[in-house]
Amino acid sequence: MKKLFIIMFIAFTISITAGNIVNQDKPEKGVWDFNLKKVWAVESGGEELLIRVGQIRTDPDGNVYLMERKHGKIFKFDKNGKFVTTIGKRGEGPGEFRMAFSFFIVGENIIVPSMGGMFQYFGKDGKFRKQVNTGSFVFPRYYLNKNSFVWVKSDSEGRGKKPEMISIYDMNTKKSEDIKTISPEELLTAQKGGMVLMIKDSQTTAGVILTLQGKDIIYGKSDKYKFMKINLKGKELSSFSLEGRKRKSISEKFKRKRFENISLNGGRMPKDMIDQMIKGMPDVATFFSRIFIGKNGLNYVFISDLENEGGREVDIFSPDGKYLYRGEIKVEDGSKIRSPIAFHENSIYIFVEDEEGESSLIKYKADFPE
Repeated sequence: MKKLFIIMFIAFTISITAGNIVNQDKPEKGVWDFNLKKVWAVESGGEELLIRVGQIRTDPDGNVYLMERKHGKIFKFDKNGKFVTTIGKRGEGPGEFRMAFSFFIVGENIIVPSMGGMFQYFGKDGKFRKQVNTGSFVFPRYYLNKNSFVWVKSDSEGRGKKPEMISIYDMNTKKSEDIKTISPEELLTAQKGGMVLMIKDSQTTAGVILTLQGKDIIYGKSDKYKFMKINLKGKELSSFSLEGRKRKSISEKFKRKRFENISLNGGRMPKDMIDQMIKGMPDVATFFSRIFIGKNGLNYVFISDLENEGGREVDIFSPDGKYLYRGEIKVEDGSKIRSPIAFHENSIYIFVEDEEGESSLIKYKADFPE
C-alpha cells in the first residue's frame, strides 16, 4: 500500500502532498520590488514608427525582436537599442506573413507561423531561408527544437466543446503525438455573413497556459489557479496551486477596448462583431495569462487584469511551486503597457505608451529574486 506523507508548514500556509503543493494566498517572503530603472527607449525602427507591438523576444546575445502589427513585420534592435533590420513583411508569398500573431527564436532561426499552417524561416540577419506548409492549422506554444514544438491540438469543429490535447508536432513528418488530454479551451465567437470568427483570449477566456522547465512541461488551465508538471510522454510529475485568490473584474469599457484595436482582413473588426464578442465575454478575468521560467528556475505567473494598464501583477514561485513573492512590474505614472513583457538576464523589455500618447520600446534594468 502506498504511504502518504503530509507535512504542514503553518507559518508559510503551504501543504505538500506527494509532490503536490497547495499554497494559500499569502507569499512566504512578502512583496517583491522589481525596482525598474530605464536604460534606453526607441520610438522607431529606421523610418517607421513603432505603433502596435504584439510580442517581444530576445536572443542569448541580448538582441531584441518585436512583432509590429501595424507594419506587419518584425523589427530587430541590438542590446543597446540600435535598429538593426526588419524581418519579413505582410503578404502571401515566401518570406511574407498572412495574419501572423507570434514568432519564435529557435537557435539561429526566426520562425513565424501564420494562418493556414504556413511557417516562414529566417536567419537572425533577416534573410529568408525557407517556408514550410503543414497543410493544416497548427500553432506552436513552445519549441523543443527547430523541427518540433508543443502545441494545443483542438477539434476546430468542436468550437470549444470537445476535449483537446497537449501534443508534440514534428515538422519533418507533419504528424502530432498526443501526450495529455485536457478540457477544451473556451472561445469568444462572432459571426457576420458567412464568416465565423473564433478568438482565444488568454486574459478573459479559460485556456491552457504552458511553458517548458528543462525537458518537462508546466501547464495550467487559467480558470483554476493550478499548474501541473508533466514529462514529454504526458506522465504527471507534480503540481502546485494557489487557494483564496479572487479573479479581477472586467468593466464594459474595457471589454470594448479589448477588441477595438483588433484588425480583421486589413481593417477594423465590425462593430456588430465586437458587440457579439463582448456579449460572450465573462465579467471576470482568468486567473493568469502567462507563466515564465526565470533566473534560478523561478516560476513567474502573470495575473490577468485588463484594467491595470500601468502595471502587471506577478506571482513568483520556487522551482517546485512554493509561493514566494507577490510583485508588480509597474511603468512610470500615467504611462500604459501595450505589449507582453520580455525578460533577459537582469533586464525587462516593455512597449509603453506615455501620457502624450507616444509609444516606445523601453529597456529597464530590474532586480530579480535569487
